[in-house]
Amino acid sequence: MGPVGMLLSVPLTIVLKIALEPTAAGHKNAVLLSDGPLKR
Repeated sequence: MGPVGMLLSVPLTIVLKIALEPTAAGHKNAVLLSDGPLKR
């Protein structure tokens, strides 16, 4: 994707992290995408 992929990768990763945080299974994956432990 080149430059477009470079520009979209960070916002899409942040949206994915926010979407995963509320679920129990997704919370573990959201922690991997964050820079530290997340508070529940």
